Amino acid sequence: MSYEKLVESLKTKEKDQINDLWRNAKEEINIKEDKINNEIINLKIEIEEKTNLKKKIIQKEILSKTRHKIKKNKLESETELFNRILSLMIQSVSESYKKDKEKKYFNLLAKELPEINWNKIMVHPDDVETAKNIFTKSEIEKDQNIYGGLISINNEEKIEINNTLNKRIEKIKQQLIPLIIKELYKEIL
Repeated sequence: MSYEKLVESLKTKEKDQINDLWRNAKEEINIKEDKINNEIINLKIEIEEKTNLKKKIIQKEILSKTRHKIKKNKLESETELFNRILSLMIQSVSESYKKDKEKKYFNLLAKELPEINWNKIMVHPDDVETAKNIFTKSEIEKDQNIYGGLISINNEEKIEINNTLNKRIEKIKQQLIPLIIKELYKEIL
């Protein structure tokens, strides 16, 4: 083999080796590029999952806070409505009682008492004369805070009966107001 052919053969082998090296380097680069791209895709998926999870957590927190506010507002509204209804109920009963010139309501409340010797009967100043006519043997005491009905006291048997409109309204309001609110909600809905 001549020198020129030898040089040329070496150059060809060298070119082939260089080409092989380039090809191998390109394949390695492609493999690493694919691996990096896969890692990027996996990271994007992981970030998206974490972001979605955080979104869901934030949404749940917001929803929970909103529900709490709604319940609080509903309770405040129901309480306000309850107080308005109670006020109207007291006003209505009070007006009816005041308009009762024949004292029918007072007489009915007095008849509900057991027939014992009442030492003291407490009534509103407007009901003093009626109380004196019914409870002839009892001391009649005026009380501005009683706007209807009476409080009867028997000292011997230590009995006190509060048969005032205030007490009656207090007793029924716990039962009546929820029913009224329920009926109002039916009409609204």
